[in-house]
Amino acid sequence: MTSRLELEGPLIKDKSSFIIGGRTTYADWLLNALPAQYKNSRASFYDVNLNISHQFDKKNSLYITGYLSNDRFNLNSDTLYNYGNQNIS
Repeated sequence: MTSRLELEGPLIKDKSSFIIGGRTTYADWLLNALPAQYKNSRASFYDVNLNISHQFDKKNSLYITGYLSNDRFNLNSDTLYNYGNQNIS
């Protein structure tokens, strides 16, 4: 019901690198297989993480981390839940 992907690599050889990863769901596909009374139901989420590091010299480094997410759910248009989050440090 979910999938994820992660990529990692150098930006500047021996100085900077990154890691980015994400996940998402395919729950809507399963909800579409339910009886007709649930045809207006939806469920989904995604999140993305990003990390970047850079070493200026032996004593000075910089680390950046970011996060983005969203969750969404509704059951027959009468129950709704939606939440998103964003962080960077």
